[in-house]
Amino acid sequence: MLARLSKAVSLVFLLQISCSVDDPQNQTITVQMYGLPDDASTKATCDEDANLTAPLWLKYNLTGMKVTQKSDSAEVDLYDDLTETLSATNIVDRPQIIFQIDGKDYKGTTYSKAEFTFASSVERAFRAGTTAADPPTEDSFTMADNSLEYTTEFTIEEAIDFTFLITMKWGGTICKTTSAAVEPAYTIAKQ
Repeated sequence: MLARLSKAVSLVFLLQISCSVDDPQNQTITVQMYGLPDDASTKATCDEDANLTAPLWLKYNLTGMKVTQKSDSAEVDLYDDLTETLSATNIVDRPQIIFQIDGKDYKGTTYSKAEFTFASSVERAFRAGTTAADPPTEDSFTMADNSLEYTTEFTIEEAIDFTFLITMKWGGTICKTTSAAVEPAYTIAKQ
């Protein structure tokens, strides 16, 4: 019974933070992003609440990621370690990987900050009609601040994949009748 419980806990742990127990030499630093259907704290200006909606997707392009070492405040550009150029990613209502690198060179180091830089223009699609058969409307917006920061101290540990999760409450951020919109608020957490 204890062995079965241990396996279940291990599986949950594996799904939550992607523990690399099979090969401790292989570990990753990952950034994931997704939208929550919850209403945003600031809603779009709209003629009536029934016309408020959420995007079908938002397309973000991560253009940089830096971490700051706690010991000497040195900045480390993780984006330089990419082996391929990143393209824009459609963000939907489940986590999408927008950045991933090998983390073995960063293990054992404590950082005071992580900074994520995006292209300032973000494409979006939303359904302005009333049925699923209505074609989506597509447009774009400019991020008010295209640099997001995580300012809680963190350490990249041996043999454990490290994931940052950027979420957005995007419900009610678009008015279907006028296309008026507000940018969703961002929250960054470490998993």
